[in-house]
Amino acid sequence: MPRSRPLRILIDGMNLALEQGTGVATYSRNLSVCVKMLGHHLVALYGKQAPERGDAVLREAMFADAPPAKFDIVRETRALARVVRTARPALVPDTGLVIRDSHQQRPDCDAVLNWRDLFRTAQHRFSLTGGFLEVVSPEPVDIAHWTYPIPIRLRGARNIYTFHDLVPLKLPYATLDRKERYYRLLRKIVRDADHVVTVSECSRDDILSMLPAAPEKVTNTYQSVTIPGKLLSKSREDVDIELAHAFHAPLGEAANKAPGNVDTLTREGFYLYVGAIEPKKNLRRVIEAYLASGVPEPLVVVGRQAWQFKDVVNMMARSPRIIYLDYLPFSQMITLMRSARALVFASLYEGFGLPVLEAFLCGTPVVTASISSTAEIAGDAALLVDPTDTAAIRDAFRRLSAPDSEPLRRALAAKGLARAEAFSEARVADAIDACYARVMAS
Repeated sequence: MPRSRPLRILIDGMNLALEQGTGVATYSRNLSVCVKMLGHHLVALYGKQAPERGDAVLREAMFADAPPAKFDIVRETRALARVVRTARPALVPDTGLVIRDSHQQRPDCDAVLNWRDLFRTAQHRFSLTGGFLEVVSPEPVDIAHWTYPIPIRLRGARNIYTFHDLVPLKLPYATLDRKERYYRLLRKIVRDADHVVTVSECSRDDILSMLPAAPEKVTNTYQSVTIPGKLLSKSREDVDIELAHAFHAPLGEAANKAPGNVDTLTREGFYLYVGAIEPKKNLRRVIEAYLASGVPEPLVVVGRQAWQFKDVVNMMARSPRIIYLDYLPFSQMITLMRSARALVFASLYEGFGLPVLEAFLCGTPVVTASISSTAEIAGDAALLVDPTDTAAIRDAFRRLSAPDSEPLRRALAAKGLARAEAFSEARVADAIDACYARVMAS
């Protein structure tokens, strides 16, 4: 419920600007939904290429423009030249003359601010000086909620930072982050921030033990997933039609025409993995387990190639029973998830594990890891496996493909739908609002 005095909340647009959804981008968008649901005034702060002054139409057009795809020496030089300045963002014009890309999910904001190369400049400043970039807002703000550990601070406001996980410290071999720099940044945030938010008790325990932080300064609010009702209410018949047409010939043509090749997908006739292809996602073991299981259903893998992906991609290419799709629009991903026999997501470490919750909301059985936050989020609503034990993952495939597996799959689907209620938008919004109230009272 809205508070007696709505707060003025600023969230960063660093991840809101991402075109392809990641867990952090999903968190940022859902946070913006929660802030508006609670009746607060929402300000989004971006770091796009638009200048702070000049012609309104040109500034709006540059703000709506696609980001540069490659390294730009001019942009880097400009960002370096601004590290000694205080960032003074300006309101982004809304002339009504620029047609924005309908696929860019810009949140419902009361105000949109921009300071050119804000996030890049902040990173350069921290690398060079160890200090944070200070921002001065053109309008008053009560709380700046930074949705990622970034070296920025808003003057005159309480500053909250979300730590999603500590992967670079927990699994140092699984990321490319500069560990010493990452550790210094998180330690400085823990020391200087007004509060730290995280998304699971697992991540909170890691923050308290590894950084460390005072318990009263770190709050777990969990996070929610928003799946449009029109996607979840789509009839089974319409889902089957989309499945048959959207995932037909291209799948067969994408693989070598070998015996056993998959040309079509059918409801509950395939397994699904959703997530980036990178070491911490443990996809190599999932594929090894799938191939060892001998189950007749194909495995569909949906995820961008992050790093150390070549061996995994080669493994998939050698099997005509594995279908790899590097990216899908969200609506088609939900069609796949609603139709899958089960989601298999046996990650080595997650701060939350969004695909687990997405599958629960879709009524799809889940196989996930018995460690880190995925076990916490899943509760007793999933088959839990040791992600380092290929045989355990193999056996989960076999259990769900057994002739008598239907009662198990129906039970898991029902438990998943019930478990998803613990992470509803309303519950997460209430947790965030309670956190904001404590921060304002401190």
